[in-house]
Amino acid sequence: MNPAPLEGLYIGLMSGTSLNSIDCGLFEIENNHISQRAGLEYPLNRDLRSSLLDLCEARADLLHHLALADRQLALSFAEAVRHLLEQQNLKPSEIIAIGSHGQTVRHSPDNGSASSYTVQIGDPNTIVAETGITTVADFRRRDIALGGQGAPLAPAFHQFAFASPESERGIINIGGMANVSCLKKDGGILGFDTGPGNVLMDAWIGLHKKAAFDKNGEWAASGTVIPQVLETLLAEPWLASPPPKSTGRELFGMAWLETQLAKQQTMPHQTKSHQTKPHQTKSHQNMPPADIMATLLRFTAQTIAQHCAQYCPGLEEVFVCGGGAHNRVLCEQLSEQLNLPVSTTEILGIEPDWVEAATFAWLANQALMKNKLNWSNITGAGTPAVYGGIYHA
Repeated sequence: MNPAPLEGLYIGLMSGTSLNSIDCGLFEIENNHISQRAGLEYPLNRDLRSSLLDLCEARADLLHHLALADRQLALSFAEAVRHLLEQQNLKPSEIIAIGSHGQTVRHSPDNGSASSYTVQIGDPNTIVAETGITTVADFRRRDIALGGQGAPLAPAFHQFAFASPESERGIINIGGMANVSCLKKDGGILGFDTGPGNVLMDAWIGLHKKAAFDKNGEWAASGTVIPQVLETLLAEPWLASPPPKSTGRELFGMAWLETQLAKQQTMPHQTKSHQTKPHQTKSHQNMPPADIMATLLRFTAQTIAQHCAQYCPGLEEVFVCGGGAHNRVLCEQLSEQLNLPVSTTEILGIEPDWVEAATFAWLANQALMKNKLNWSNITGAGTPAVYGGIYHA
């Protein structure tokens, strides 16, 4: 049987670390180029989101809950696809395939050892049954099996979509975690995680302001960076490890942050922030929440910039994608740290919110074409391989 044709419509599904919504994007691949036709942000059911967060943070890691969330998330994915097709007046038969990342609930790469694993849920069998569209999923476990980190996967797509023979480009994806793709003029690539993107900031503002994220970085801008806290955060050993490297909530979660804050001496310091909130824990009772938020934002910007300086010297252009692209203060600090202007990938043809969905639409295309991808300079996988399991309609 001949492989599926290269050209046509694909759908990319992505549910990221932040768990804000399902990104359901419609993309056309034609003449070795990808373009976005439409996109739908489909809300996650509140109870399902809570269950997924419980699984991510190991509070309800039971087989029953995992299996149930696997099915429920897949049904939500399928519903998002149906809504997108209805909006675009398309039939399932007009879509070549869906590329579904699923939702990562546990990521433990362990340097490619036999104890490495990664878990994404969102049952592709259910997606196929509900949509009638061939689905490609389970991209990360093949990489783990080949000795890789299983993440990040986006740099391979960044190279396809954004590389230029005229400049050294850095593509910085700031989702829950942050990763960098160093795209060389000669076609070379290096990609890796740099540490937290939005995950700690989102958790912190959720705790203190009951908000999902810090719009434009306004709350962080109202605070003052606490140098001793920033120094403690930057001392995390993972940050000093060389690529290939990836990380997740398993390391950089609220438990980690509380541990770092507990190391601080509870002494007054100069601040322009509001008084301490009554529900703060003892470990940071003398540190106003806005100041900690400012410090977390600086932490994200500085860890990205330091990794770029060490492993991607000579960058000439920098483009940001992911939710962090909308954080004005974060982008300003990143630009200052890198000493380069920071733009978003919209200039390069794909809006920053849709780059990850485009990644998995493209990966579905690559799997159907049986193209082997060499990710040795991204994840450390030792052998080129076709990524993704194909579930035919």
